Amino acid sequence: MSGTFKTKSGITLHIRSVPSAKIGLIQSKVRNELKARGLAVDPPEVTLKSADGREWTMPLQYDASTGKGNLVDSDEAETARRLALWRAHEDALAQVQTETWEQAMKVYLSLGLTFTMPTEDSDEWSDWVEELEYLGQEVPGTRLEVKALYITTRVLEDDEIAKVLPQVMAASQGDMVTEAEKESYFRGFYGSMARAAQSRFAAAGNALGQVADVPESDRVTDSEGVGDQEPEPVGQPE
Repeated sequence: MSGTFKTKSGITLHIRSVPSAKIGLIQSKVRNELKARGLAVDPPEVTLKSADGREWTMPLQYDASTGKGNLVDSDEAETARRLALWRAHEDALAQVQTETWEQAMKVYLSLGLTFTMPTEDSDEWSDWVEELEYLGQEVPGTRLEVKALYITTRVLEDDEIAKVLPQVMAASQGDMVTEAEKESYFRGFYGSMARAAQSRFAAAGNALGQVADVPESDRVTDSEGVGDQEPEPVGQPE
């Protein structure tokens, strides 16, 4: 174990290391899944022809820092085709990074945090399952997927995830994790949060059209239901 983290809801999470090899397996899994879906994860190849008619294939290459590569051809149409292939490849690599981080985050949380999960015969479990069903989400099929979903929907709020993840990463890899890698991880994390927020805002926007039909006397004001007490500091390492 490598310390604890107390959530806003009062749950104490015990932090432990996650072997880096497991994160590497996640990246391989994501790459294979995206390739199976038809994304251009591997560099696309082009067929070249010599002056004497011989043909051979080679992967497209481009170095953004130097501008060197083989994307430009004497034929404008061929150049346009290569650029399209390269952009599809870059988009696929960006998707690999995004999905790798999203799945790695679940691995860090499910394997790097220990606490007592509610039993399936408990009221807490029933309430959670009912909440998932209301949101159109089914309970996952594996134990670790269940734990990861429970942590992100019931135990930790978004800001708490951003606080506890560096602690799990530090416990797992220590000084091996560079600041650049942490920045990359959190770009992926906040990108995931942004996409989720966009979905929520879209749903809220659709609901706004119904507000005009609600009598003003039935509407809730901003001040109703808001307490005046100061919150107790939580979400910090114990």
